[in-house]
Amino acid sequence: MKLFLASSAALVVVLGRLDKAEAFVPSQTAPSFVFPTTSNTALPAKKGGGSKKKKPAKKATGGGFGAKVATKEETAYEKALKAKLAEIKSSPTSPRPWLELGSVLMKLGDYAEAEEVFRLGNIAAPGDDMLSGAYTAIAGHSAQYFGGPLPADKAVDANAVSCDFDTYDVGQKAEDFRTVSWTARGDGPRVQVSKGSLLPREECAKAIEIAEAHAASHGGWTSSRHTQAATTDMPVKDIPELLDWFNDKLATTLFPMLAARYPDKIASPDLLRAHDSFIVKYDADNAGAQNSLAVHTDESAFSFTIALNDRSEYEGGGTCFESIRLSEADGGDKGGDFEPLTLNADAGGVVAFPGTIRHGGSPVTQGVRYIIPLFLYLSENGSGKEPGYVTKDLEEAVEKAKKRQRLVGGFS
Repeated sequence: MKLFLASSAALVVVLGRLDKAEAFVPSQTAPSFVFPTTSNTALPAKKGGGSKKKKPAKKATGGGFGAKVATKEETAYEKALKAKLAEIKSSPTSPRPWLELGSVLMKLGDYAEAEEVFRLGNIAAPGDDMLSGAYTAIAGHSAQYFGGPLPADKAVDANAVSCDFDTYDVGQKAEDFRTVSWTARGDGPRVQVSKGSLLPREECAKAIEIAEAHAASHGGWTSSRHTQAATTDMPVKDIPELLDWFNDKLATTLFPMLAARYPDKIASPDLLRAHDSFIVKYDADNAGAQNSLAVHTDESAFSFTIALNDRSEYEGGGTCFESIRLSEADGGDKGGDFEPLTLNADAGGVVAFPGTIRHGGSPVTQGVRYIIPLFLYLSENGSGKEPGYVTKDLEEAVEKAKKRQRLVGGFS
């Protein structure tokens, strides 16, 4: 499922326009972003920091994201960063230097730093559509969802890392996403399917009950939040009772599980962030209702679906893949053929995979299937530098801008 809402033409080209700014240097291959239409809602405060464990700088692998650029180009980027920092400190309420600084950082593969620049920029220069759109595109709704580290009063669910999974190798290319590379290092793309439940069945049933009650009191399920791969759904963030439960499961179960399944890609569960998540309803019992989803790719490093009801409650359904095979370690044939397969789980189980491989929702032919899809990225810098190496020098500029806004009565 696509992560973004209807796009705005002005925001789609924002980075392309910024590339032409005089302060900018020739870019590496740039990431593709689809900027969503955004409202001028208040931005959340900065979340807690991620893992303190430093990741080594990533080696050059032919120009992919996170690759170390040539020394000459590094110097040019360094100059661009210094120029933008000076400009922001001189004129913190101007949105353009914030946008340009964030763009430079994205080209360097330092996405965590770019996200923080866009967040601070929206505080210093509120109300700018491009700046707001840039923040939403890179961070999504992550501020509403749990992001590490694990609070001191919580503990990781032992089942999160001990639950058995079947692993499937993928027979098609998985595009790199931000700092996660499937082509340059580590193991290749793979799909993980839990053999048992990670979340208690009774809690999953309660989640369905809460979602249906919310839909009944709020005009029904939504069906037009996405321009591509649209689903009949409801954002988890919009249901307070459900959000509290879900954030607890992200912290104690779902993030630790994913880090355990992809240790070569995820250094710590503290780095994981949820760009978006919603409950999806596939209904085969009502004429005209959605019962499937076309094959597509996601704008995420990792995606997974959480089953909320058992397969015995419906027929058909599941997440379909175009080219996978059971791994040799789990009993598959070495060198066996890759083939189209549909994978599914009972209530509380998950199907996890790289978001950039092609997948879809197989038709439910009878009954109703409920799932929670989750779209994730890693809050880290491709250079290996700790988050804050640029933005630590901007706090004073933000305070200066806030003071100026208060003086004119435009900031609270």
